[in-house]
Amino acid sequence: MAAIKGRRHRSGVSQAVALQVRVQPAQRAKAETAAAALGISVAAYIDRLLAEEVLDEAGRPLWWTQPVPADQEELPLKSA
Repeated sequence: MAAIKGRRHRSGVSQAVALQVRVQPAQRAKAETAAAALGISVAAYIDRLLAEEVLDEAGRPLWWTQPVPADQEELPLKSA
């Protein structure tokens, strides 16, 4: 496949693996806009975005504020 004019070639991706996700169309457009403005591919943009992510001691993003199911205590169930 021919390179896209004006886009820099990304090096160091020989060990890269596929990450397949489904996102809302507006989010995809946002990622495409950001990548185009930077002159890089969406894959390079997402790769850098994840590299810059800051995680807490539990491995969760610092910005995550929703409840995590694994943290909820199990409800006591009466045995029949």
